[in-house]
Formats: sequence, C-alpha cells, structure tokens
Amino acid sequence: MIDYHKLQRACGNGSIYALQLEVGDACKQGCIYCDKRESPDKKYSLSDDTILSILNDSKKLGITVIEWFGSEPLLRESTLDLMDHASVLGLRNNIWSCGLPFGDDDIARRTVHAAQDGLITVHVSTVDRRTYKTFHPNRPETDLDLILDGLRTLIDFRYPAGQMINTATFTALQSPEDMIHT
Repeated sequence: MIDYHKLQRACGNGSIYALQLEVGDACKQGCIYCDKRESPDKKYSLSDDTILSILNDSKKLGITVIEWFGSEPLLRESTLDLMDHASVLGLRNNIWSCGLPFGDDDIARRTVHAAQDGLITVHVSTVDRRTYKTFHPNRPETDLDLILDGLRTLIDFRYPAGQMINTATFTALQSPEDMIHT
C-alpha cells in the first residue's frame, strides 16, 4: 500500500518514492491495443546483475517501492527471486501482470509472498468472453477463465483483495456497459 508519510517526505525533499522497473518486453496475452503484442518471446533489456545493482542503489537512495513492469514481468524466470531480494532490502514490491501466470499455483504463491506489503495489479479489460476474444484474437477464450481463476487463487493464498487492483484499457471496441460490468 502507499506509505503517505514517506511519499509526502519524498515529495518535500525532492527524493524518489517509487521506481518503475521494466524487466522484460515479452507478453503472451496479445492484446490488440498493446504495443507489446508483437513480443511474445522472452527478451530482457537489463541483466539480473544490473537489476540487483538498481535494487541496492534504490535502497541507498531511500526509495520505498519498486513497481515491477515489463509487459508480463512474471515471464522472466528470475523476477520473483529479484522481488525477494527487494523485500530483504526493505523495499515494497508492486507488480503489474496480465494475470495469466497466476494459473500456476507456485507462481501465485511466490507472488503473494513477494508482494505481501505491496500491490498486485492485474490487467482485466473485460469479463465478457466475446469481448475478450475481440481483444485477444490469437488467444483462447479460456485465458479469461485462467486469469479470473488466478485472481481467486491469490485470494485463496490469503492475499488481501484490498491490495489487488484491476487495470483496464477502455477502447471503442467495448461498450461502456461492459466496462461498468467488468
């Protein structure tokens, strides 16, 4: 969650509260409105050693939160280990995911542990199967079930629902009613 005291202090003294760290550019969800839809393969712009160095420097700089991005950061095999390192340093982990990896119980369990004091943000633009298929024409409709079941798994592993956020992309391909329903 947000530590408003640390956030206010960081803003007041010109320091940094949170660092957004993009750890890869691969994603398998294939959203038609996303620039990463053409990057289903695992690619990393930063090495693990570089990320470890960034995390260590972040701690020294007084940064409080690491925002884990990267199309789908959990496609990078080392992301959860890197998040564990950030936790050991006392940094809070917020992760932004498409939700598909949470179909794997081990990934879901480890994410709950690594993000215990932070936020898990999952991209779910619709809960309607037909609209989902429109947004993800090269993926099976069952992906939506996998994502929603993964969210239930996070809750079953006792991750607080109040620390889970949905991020949605609203496009002209979707009715306002569908967005409200979602």
